[in-house]
Amino acid sequence: MKGPIITAIVACVLSLVVSEVALAQQSTKGSAHAGPDTSDKLKPWVRIDDGVRVTRVPRPNEKDPEFAILQLSEAKYDQFQKDPREFVNKYRIFKKQVNSLLKFGEEASPKPPQGADPDQYVIIAHWPTSNALYTTATGGTGPPN
Repeated sequence: MKGPIITAIVACVLSLVVSEVALAQQSTKGSAHAGPDTSDKLKPWVRIDDGVRVTRVPRPNEKDPEFAILQLSEAKYDQFQKDPREFVNKYRIFKKQVNSLLKFGEEASPKPPQGADPDQYVIIAHWPTSNALYTTATGGTGPPN
């Protein structure tokens, strides 16, 4: 029962992030500047420390969860794994401190092959009660077959 729910949540978050990126790119197409603007690629991501970037999807209303996707270097992911709740609160991923942060499911993909993106992605759903669920995926490998 929980599997389809989390899959739906992850799909919703990713579709919201993709649409946000598309809107950001659309709004800058009309601006006059010389040469390619590579900053568009990074606009949804906010760097909050070395090896830690985040993109956020706000709550559509007071009852729904908000989401964050973390992109973590291997070293930061190791820190995250030691105490995920403390890590999320330390970096103030959400406006409110997280009371409970539980892992849902298994890691979505194995270690990446050599030369692939070694970053880890952590997708977090945070409800108004300050309880949260997260799942992880390794960059560069794509979803499992």
